[in-house]
Amino acid sequence: MSLLYAIALNCVFVTSQIMAEENGVVSYAGFQVWKIKPSSEGDQQFILDIIDSYELELWSKRRMARDPMDVKVPPQSQTKLKSKLAERKISYVVVISDLQTAIDNQKTKVNRIISNWKPAYDMGWISYHTLNDIYAFLTYLNTTYPKLVQLTNIGSSYEKRPLYVLRISDSSSAGTRPAIWIDGGIHAREWISPAVATYIIQQLVEVPANAKLLRSEVRA
Repeated sequence: MSLLYAIALNCVFVTSQIMAEENGVVSYAGFQVWKIKPSSEGDQQFILDIIDSYELELWSKRRMARDPMDVKVPPQSQTKLKSKLAERKISYVVVISDLQTAIDNQKTKVNRIISNWKPAYDMGWISYHTLNDIYAFLTYLNTTYPKLVQLTNIGSSYEKRPLYVLRISDSSSAGTRPAIWIDGGIHAREWISPAVATYIIQQLVEVPANAKLLRSEVRA
């Protein structure tokens, strides 16, 4: 009995503060990441209140009251935040002095790694990709493996982006086999989930050793 893998990609990569347009490039020039170090529960709550009132982004999970908190700080909030922390005598260090520079350096490193690797599609799993890259990858698989892959447009997102479901199955009859459903990119802050979903797709479709996964017996 073959398995059906249905993978839904509602690819939303934007945060609430910065929205990337399809025809433009977002710049994080001047943005910084601060590691703020509370020394008590009161300090921690004070920092959380500031994050909320200034609409900052917390980049690290909080476990204990004194755990450092990584916060993304836009240019217009840096002077005010520095003053607030000084008043409370809360220490911090700037771990990324310019976020755009860090992003550019990462892109340069990635491009150097893949410069000699020219696949049939502009897709890899050592960097993040645009929506167009991902949709081009899905379209390529749908065209190249028509007996295995079926790409279906099921509507549009709130922001009018197309929503796709990719069906991977060696069965020609939909709905006749047990299915595994995988979501990717449902929430904007879950940046890694589209990479996980597309990696699973690539492994199931293009790696011959994984073909047995589509034909495995389903046991209770």
